[in-house]
Amino acid sequence: MGFIERTLKRPEKATEQEFSEADAWDLVDSMLCSRLLNLIDPKLQLNVAYIDTAMEIWEGLKKIYSVANLPIIHQLKATIANYKQESLDIGDFYNKLSKLWNELNHHVKVLICTCEGCQCGAGKKLIQMYEEDRAHQFLMGLHDAEFSSVRSQLLVQDSLPPLDKIFDVVMQEENHRKIMA
Repeated sequence: MGFIERTLKRPEKATEQEFSEADAWDLVDSMLCSRLLNLIDPKLQLNVAYIDTAMEIWEGLKKIYSVANLPIIHQLKATIANYKQESLDIGDFYNKLSKLWNELNHHVKVLICTCEGCQCGAGKKLIQMYEEDRAHQFLMGLHDAEFSSVRSQLLVQDSLPPLDKIFDVVMQEENHRKIMA
């Protein structure tokens, strides 16, 4: 259960003598329901307008919006695969590529091992594979003429360094080229 779900879960009803936590919850829940209904697209309001609690509205909205949007995912993956440095310096190229990766992450959730203590090691391997894919995407987008030697030096190693190390090496090469020019 996430933060929002824990926050939206109603406490048990207290005694009738005073303004209880449950009464406060009812008040806040009404405000949250109103806020959620005012924020969502009017076309979607009918789907959740007659739901009683903010938690139920939230769950309903999650069902509507958590559906994978395959055309967007496909377009983002194609854009990343074809993204080239062109006239950008390394920092700008990396930042724009990172923006695309973050947008893709918004649509595609990376699976993480949930077993206690992760005895299987699958979570670590999955994250390593994911990071290695990003490193390859970054290297593929670099100018061939300027960075082919750096790319070759990185790819002949037994294992690919982390993306931040690759970025540092490429930045050093770019800075060296600027100084020499």
